[in-house]
Amino acid sequence: MIVVSSHLYWDPKYDYVKYGQTNYLMKRLGDFKYKIFQQYNTEPAVLICGDFNSQPHASSVSLIYNSNKFAKNNYYQRNPAKFDAWYNHIWSQY
Repeated sequence: MIVVSSHLYWDPKYDYVKYGQTNYLMKRLGDFKYKIFQQYNTEPAVLICGDFNSQPHASSVSLIYNSNKFAKNNYYQRNPAKFDAWYNHIWSQY
């Protein structure tokens, strides 16, 4: 079992920062899960805990629940250029 804990940035105006932090968490978690699978030939259970400083509809939460789908919520409307930059950077890495 892998237990992950995180504390994301607090300010709602910077939801794109939380989105980037969550993406980094999920990417590193995926890499670690792959190493565990390679070594033990089993996929570990994962428990993600933390203070996400986010509402249930926030982009960071949607990324945890569905890592290949980006939610353009009302935070996105406040700063679409920064979200789009993060989105393009993040998914160009895969």
